[in-house]
Amino acid sequence: MFARHPDITEKRAETLDKARKSMSTRQTIDDFFDLYGQLLDDYDLRDKSEQIFNCDEAGWTGRETTRQKVIGPTAAHTYRQQTMVNQHITAHLCVSASGRMLPPLNIFP
Repeated sequence: MFARHPDITEKRAETLDKARKSMSTRQTIDDFFDLYGQLLDDYDLRDKSEQIFNCDEAGWTGRETTRQKVIGPTAAHTYRQQTMVNQHITAHLCVSASGRMLPPLNIFP
């Protein structure tokens, strides 16, 4: 089957928290960027990259992989939805739009 359809492949799905998936809609993303643009204008930050930070967190439990495989597009991520119930370690990272990085914050259970 894969020889006839090179655009799909068999792979392990990445875990995506159920709550995060519910917020990943086109409307939610559009609303966020509308609000973000308005805040940049309200606080005159469009040309002040050193004052704009993007913060992100990565969490892991050590049990992110699954034995089950799914079929999905070759050039895209494939996710499985799961409610996270285990304790996990979180790393919080912040980088300014000018490239300055704050020291990472690691949070342990």
